Amino acid sequence: MNYTKPNDNEHNDSPEDWLNTALVFTQALGEILADTEGVVIVPRGDAKNIGYEKVIVSHFEGQVHITECTDDNLEHGDRVMVFRENPN
Repeated sequence: MNYTKPNDNEHNDSPEDWLNTALVFTQALGEILADTEGVVIVPRGDAKNIGYEKVIVSHFEGQVHITECTDDNLEHGDRVMVFRENPN
């Protein structure tokens, strides 16, 4: 498989390639998402191996988090606010 260097036909991705790419994407998400903001994702392709049907990718206190989404009313792409405790 070659996801990380598409211009090199001889390259085969290593676990280190995947890790470095994931770190760059995580950093980008931290820049895109405001603090306490998240987005619902239905994992597809190789990401299905995460073990959850739906996840919330969120930015909270300077870190990007991935948590299981159990709310049946939320769909892929929905934006959500994430709090450690119920704000009500």
